[in-house]
Order: sequence, then C-alpha cells, then structure tokens
Amino acid sequence: MHVSLVEPNWNYKVRAKNWENYMKERYLPIGLLKLGSLYRKMGATVELVRGDGLTLKKPDLMLIISLFTYWWQPVWDSVRTYKTLYPDSKVVVGGVYASIMPEHCKKNGCDEVHVGLMEEAESLIPAYDLIQDCKFCVIHASRGCIRKCSFCHVHKLEPKFEPKWSIKSEIVKPNVSFLDNNLLSNPYIENILTELIEAKVKASYCLSGVDAALVTQEIAKLMFEANFRDIRISFDRADEEEACERAIRYFEEAGYQRKKIGVFVLYNFEDSFEEVEKRRALIKNWGAHIIKQRYIPIPSLTQTYLHPKWKEEECEQFAINCREQLKD
Repeated sequence: MHVSLVEPNWNYKVRAKNWENYMKERYLPIGLLKLGSLYRKMGATVELVRGDGLTLKKPDLMLIISLFTYWWQPVWDSVRTYKTLYPDSKVVVGGVYASIMPEHCKKNGCDEVHVGLMEEAESLIPAYDLIQDCKFCVIHASRGCIRKCSFCHVHKLEPKFEPKWSIKSEIVKPNVSFLDNNLLSNPYIENILTELIEAKVKASYCLSGVDAALVTQEIAKLMFEANFRDIRISFDRADEEEACERAIRYFEEAGYQRKKIGVFVLYNFEDSFEEVEKRRALIKNWGAHIIKQRYIPIPSLTQTYLHPKWKEEECEQFAINCREQLKD
C-alpha cells in the first residue's frame, strides 16, 4: 500500500511579509508526519507532497491536510487535482477546516472527511525524515485550553484540556516549536521547560502568544534558559493590562530585551477602535513591539469580515498605525 500525504499550496500572499518562510520553517504539517509514522507502522510506504508537487507513484490512499477555514480553496484545488490524476485512489481530508466545517468540506469531491484527531497517531514520533534537512520538531505539550475566549474556537475544537507531564522522548531535533493553544496553562510547565534545558535545545518557540496572567518570574527565567525565542504575549482585552506589563517586566528581568518581546493585539472585534488604540499606545510605552491580529469569526470562508462596531477605514488606520509604530 502506498500513501501520499498532501499539504496544499497555501495562500501565503494574503498574510504578512516573510510569513511564507516563517510558516514553512516552524509550522510543519505535523498531523501528516504523524500519519506517516502510523502508516509505516502498518507496513505501507509513504511520501509527503507539499504545495503543487506530484506524487512519486500512484497512491492507494491520499491524505490531505487542511488549516484555516478561510483557506478552504487550496484544499478543494488539491482534491480536484489528485482526483483527476488518480480517480481510483481514495482521498481523505482532515485537519482544522475539515473538522470545523465537515459538511462544506465534503462538497469538494473527496471520498471521506476525517473530523478531529487520529488518536492512533497522536502518541507517535512524527516522520520528520519526510522533510529534507528538517531541524525542528513540533510538539503539543497539551491539547485544548483552560480559557473559553469568545473569539477563539479551541474550546469547541478541542473541548478537553489534556496536559502532558513530560515531552522528553519527543525532543528529537535541535529546535522545538510548540503548537499548544496555551502552553503555560500546563500544570507541569516547569518540568517541560526543565526537560528542554537538560536536552540543550538550541531554540524553542511558542507559536501562540503566552498567557500573560500565567507568567511568573520562575517561568520567565526557565523560558530564557530553555532558549525560547520570539516571545509573544496576548493582550486581547483591556483588563489584561496589568498582567501584560508584569509579564514584560518578568521577561526583561530574565534576560530578554523589551524591544524583542511581541504583544498580540486583537482588533475588528468587540472593543472599539479608540479602545484598541489605547492598547497600542501602552505597548509603545512599554518598549515592546506590536503584532496586530484582525478578528475573523470561526467558521468563516473569507477574510473580509467586518465587525459591526468597526469601519473598514478604522481597520486600515489601525494597521497603518501599527506599521508606523514598528518603525520607531
């Protein structure tokens, strides 16, 4: 049996400059790589196809991954392409979009839509050898989240919070990217960070913003010793001001430069333009750099959503203000 693992050609052009390289370097198609290990264990041969690549040989099974719901079109394109090339091969689509909008996903002509995780593959070490010169391992130290933020879909997609006590066996590369929805909410986070330090990891990344309220002096110190880079803090509501300022101070005391600490700010949501502008000014005063995040409801098939409290001109002005602030 031959299995082709397919990562569609994502529409990187709609995002920030250099985002394509960032995504390809740190957002490995970890679900596909775990499935690669699973099917190898079952005796199959596997290959990974990224972007518009062609398969090495006719597959018996094609597994296509999906990401954001508004990136549904590349998934449909992949299904149509491979169904045309290999009409007798079984095509299954899984991942985020497939799990959130399975009925819409089914309309693309695939044979099956898989909702949720593939539990049999979850505990396996991903088949990193399918990616040439792969220097990163991608780890979930937890699934789900302790928060239930109204703008986030995680508590619906992964309703059960499941933390790991240890990730030692999963550290198989010199660099580590965490895909946790809320890394610091793990009650065993100090043990996780200690394992990274003991493994002498060259660089660690938390690809979601850390929960400012959960940052302590000890955790900030351990993250610095574990070589965490690109520290990012979430500042989504006005009542998080005190926690964000404190977290930045703790990270600075641990050894980070303030100007290299990023702060996520959600806009085009329930807080008005004026309220979000106050947040932007605070971040400037703190000496950190701002990372704007435009709110898009889930599910959504487009990126053009405008919140009733916002005007498109305000969204554009906030984006301009953030770009100007980054130049200072």
